[in-house]
Amino acid sequence: MIITFFFLFLRCAAPGYSELVILKSQYECNQLTWSNIDFYLKEYGIKEPEIVKKQIYHETGNLKSRLCREQNNLIGMRLARLRSTTAIGEYNHMAIYRSWQESIEDYGIWQDKYYSGGDYYKFLSSHGYATDIWYIWKLKRIKLK
Repeated sequence: MIITFFFLFLRCAAPGYSELVILKSQYECNQLTWSNIDFYLKEYGIKEPEIVKKQIYHETGNLKSRLCREQNNLIGMRLARLRSTTAIGEYNHMAIYRSWQESIEDYGIWQDKYYSGGDYYKFLSSHGYATDIWYIWKLKRIKLK
């Protein structure tokens, strides 16, 4: 078994230390955890990450849904037809991804194409992100740690 390592640099406040290097195996970084989701939201430059985390929580039932576990779709994305995408197919009109990280990357592609700033909740509503008329209300009620 081959384990790939990468470096994650964290600032260290201790005097005389400018950086602390932490090695994490690729396996650890591929695990679907909220900590790893935070990392990839930042890695892919996702705008409004706290709201997007609420979307992920809602869309996946706290990372437990079939769409999340089997299709690697964290944010309820449909297969894109008018823009580039990281999706590899669709099942029941929902996009399928090779990994959950590619789901986040695809969301970033979608944001870059359609979001130009402003109230993100209004943006989601105006772009018909969800078919549920209570979607925004539900997102606003989610309290994440």
